[in-house]
Amino acid sequence: MPQKKSSLSSGSKLLKLFRKLLTDPKKHFLSDLSNYLNCSSQSVIRMIGEIEQEFDNRLEQGFEHKRRWYRFKAINSNSLGLDVEEVRYLSICRDLADPFLPDEIKDRIDKKILAMSIELLGEKTSYKDGIGKILEPDYSFFTKGQIDYSSHQKILEQIEISIKQAEVISIDYYSVHSQIEKKIKFYPQKFICSNSAIYVIGLRLQEDMSSIDNKPISLAVHRIKAIKTLGNNYKTKYVSANIEDFGLPWENKISEFLIRFKAGRVTDYIKERKWTNNQTIKEYPNGDIELTFKTKSIPEVYAWCRSFGDQISFVKQDGILIDNLQSKHF
Repeated sequence: MPQKKSSLSSGSKLLKLFRKLLTDPKKHFLSDLSNYLNCSSQSVIRMIGEIEQEFDNRLEQGFEHKRRWYRFKAINSNSLGLDVEEVRYLSICRDLADPFLPDEIKDRIDKKILAMSIELLGEKTSYKDGIGKILEPDYSFFTKGQIDYSSHQKILEQIEISIKQAEVISIDYYSVHSQIEKKIKFYPQKFICSNSAIYVIGLRLQEDMSSIDNKPISLAVHRIKAIKTLGNNYKTKYVSANIEDFGLPWENKISEFLIRFKAGRVTDYIKERKWTNNQTIKEYPNGDIELTFKTKSIPEVYAWCRSFGDQISFVKQDGILIDNLQSKHF
């Protein structure tokens, strides 16, 4: 059967081939590249020749079991201190962070990754804006309910500066509970990304700049309407958020939860994942499991347990059975 012709132009095929070789350092066999580009082997050889002209001595080729292969030669040293594989991992991390990045920042990161990739080849190659991503991601990450932070970039930058300079700030904050804006004197400490949202954690202060208590609070960045720097250095210490905890530190105290899950799909889901750094899982002969862990994220645990409905047999907090989980809210 004659090979189906590709609708891609010659230039698009050449770029696609270059991207394939650049982002994956393994051996690429001629027959596989021909199938990948949906063209003849002769066409692949011609495009390989064009790439060789631009990147002299950077393209390796050979035979394995009578099959011809090609790959970009690894560079032992470069000004970046990176190799192609590490840049590929950077690209994956960029895709993981996609829900939290404004479009402008994503575009800048994409261009930087492209520039690093070209640098790894030892070439001073320029590229034009709008060329699109050279690095085609090997992974796709789906995030439901993500927030567009493009309009919040200035807020993020202001908070970041205040954190570095240990400044107290006044925040105009919109609360979904009160439906009104309120002013909060706040000593920001760090950013936390959780459930597709960015929070800033810190201490809420009184008018005289003293702390209301040493319990950290978390403010959603997308609900901050304005920031004013008060110019006061406020130095105090408190236990910061632990990224290996169940979620945001909503409470001062640590509670121990024991959750009994009924046998079924949900038990596999629970066992396959790490929920905290101190969890234990006990399995029973009938297929039920018990998940035990300690956390300050008490309201989040309530909401999480409710999401499983009747797949949970019971929940205990600090050894006490929770009779009505539906009544437990943020």
